[in-house]
Amino acid sequence: MSNVQREEWIDVAKAFAIFAVLIDHTYGVLYKDYVIHNPSYFSVSLFILCMWVTSYLSNKRTKWNYKVLAKKIIGILIPYSMASAIYSIVEYKCFNLQLYLTSWIHFNASPPLYYVLLYIGLLIVAPVFLYLLQSEYKGFGGMLYNFVVFAIIVLFSAVCTKRTNILEIYGGGGVMFGGSYMILLYLGMLFAKYFAEVEVTNVFVDMFLFSLFILWSSFININQFKIDSYFPFGSGINPPSITLFCGALIMLAIAWTFKGVQKSSRAVIRKIHDCLSYIGRHTLYIFLYHFLFLLKVVPVITDNLLSLNFNKWIVRFIGFAVLIIGPLFIEFIFSHLKRMVRNAYI
Repeated sequence: MSNVQREEWIDVAKAFAIFAVLIDHTYGVLYKDYVIHNPSYFSVSLFILCMWVTSYLSNKRTKWNYKVLAKKIIGILIPYSMASAIYSIVEYKCFNLQLYLTSWIHFNASPPLYYVLLYIGLLIVAPVFLYLLQSEYKGFGGMLYNFVVFAIIVLFSAVCTKRTNILEIYGGGGVMFGGSYMILLYLGMLFAKYFAEVEVTNVFVDMFLFSLFILWSSFININQFKIDSYFPFGSGINPPSITLFCGALIMLAIAWTFKGVQKSSRAVIRKIHDCLSYIGRHTLYIFLYHFLFLLKVVPVITDNLLSLNFNKWIVRFIGFAVLIIGPLFIEFIFSHLKRMVRNAYI
């Protein structure tokens, strides 16, 4: 299977993750049903899985070194810095350098921006994990090796989750190396190593996985994350624990099997796949800027439409669409400006 195809299924998984982010963050704005809200918490866990599936596959083509690591950190810090500046200007109606630097250091210009520090923390330990996965042990020896490494990672992540604090930053960004997100980092790499190049084309497998996700969602709404109290990973939401690990892995598997189903299905399925893949390729800007539109644009649009007696489902769809289209427009503007600057120096 080609690299392009592998990237497309990962993009579909990232689209699932960003939809879950938007569902989570629009609770109380576009809807008020906790039955829909609770299962959406898998979003960030799925993002982490996707990133490290991609990182493992890219490492096979270009080995990680300090240059690659620095490039990845700079690659996330530049759009993060611009997003922090925009949020600061919108919030204070001016550019205040002191306030900007304070929010930049604490990753709190907007609530979702904690994720940038989480990502950087995982980047720092990722080369170690990649090295550990280069083992050539086969059969039972390989299984035992992977189990021992996994157990060590679980223990280390538990210590980081419970015993570290970074500037009181929210969630996985505020603990060393992302805390329990390290477990998902390793699981994502394991998935890439053993399953990413396998293709499943049986539609019944997808049906089974969708059914499993529904059962998982029902379990969350009934159990309310109580089971996570038995595991040493905090609240079970961010950093996540076993419940969200399971949900994220199920959604990753759905995207993984969907890549085979879409090839042999009707055109409408392929169109859906292509649309999800496109959204998945642009999740960074949607993640960085959706909160800006959620705070400043969506309430105005929805309130006006509801006052005109629009159907509430149509209003929800429009509000949801704004959270995707708005950030994509910002990305388009930045990309255009970048091309103009680049052309000016050629």
